[in-house]
Amino acid sequence: MPQIQLPIFPAGTEEINRNVGVHCKDGKVVYVHGHLPVYQHKTSNLKQFRFFTSQMIDTGAVKTGEVAKAFGVTLATVTRYWKVYREEGPEGFFQQRQRAERLPLLVGDDADALAGKSVKARCMRLRNFDAAGWIVEIELDHA
Repeated sequence: MPQIQLPIFPAGTEEINRNVGVHCKDGKVVYVHGHLPVYQHKTSNLKQFRFFTSQMIDTGAVKTGEVAKAFGVTLATVTRYWKVYREEGPEGFFQQRQRAERLPLLVGDDADALAGKSVKARCMRLRNFDAAGWIVEIELDHA
């Protein structure tokens, strides 16, 4: 008859659930399943954190709510990165992404200061916006 193995976590380990814990020491995060370490990364490596927590959710080792509670992040954030894992796999966390260049936003007096200069401006009316309700998005003329 098989014997049940008890989860015995090392001292200082925080439980994610009764089987999985996380231990932070010397700039490293170590994930423990039962009594065995299963993955580690530097505390500063957010991509690996997102990847491994999403992988644990996908395999059923932990639930999204348990991860959110254990690490103090929102459930929406945990769910977003689990979706990246399901749709793109591990590559989705480590590939370089191209970002769209954003135009600067000016409000009120800053927008007035640009009047008369070679600037193309688009005004957008926003709901519940304090400063007279206008934001000006500008595009500088590089001529």
